Amino acid sequence: MTRVYALLASLILIASPMAGCTSSPEIEDIPEIEDIVDDILGCMDENAENYAENATAELLGDCIYLASMEIFITAMTEQMEIDEMLEIIPRAGYSMTITTSEWNTDMNMQMDTVIEEMVMA
Repeated sequence: MTRVYALLASLILIASPMAGCTSSPEIEDIPEIEDIVDDILGCMDENAENYAENATAELLGDCIYLASMEIFITAMTEQMEIDEMLEIIPRAGYSMTITTSEWNTDMNMQMDTVIEEMVMA
């Protein structure tokens, strides 16, 4: 008889946590996705590089604009400061990569150096 009680107790312990898992909630109880998500953040300007067509709200400075080659060459020849470039394009910057390779006689091996610099304003 104790085996029967042990078996029944085991079945009750296994079945108890699953109570309610087999019944599905009413469809009305499930909220709509529009009620859960208020805004979709992203860039809403079609001229920006990171334009998101599903965006419904935009943070300040969320859009990234690339400078044209003409503006870049003008900035290089006139040595335009980053503040002046920001007046033309609200978000601007530059990146630079320097790669060198040389033989180091003291260490008797090839030495490769990579320097990367990225400035975004």
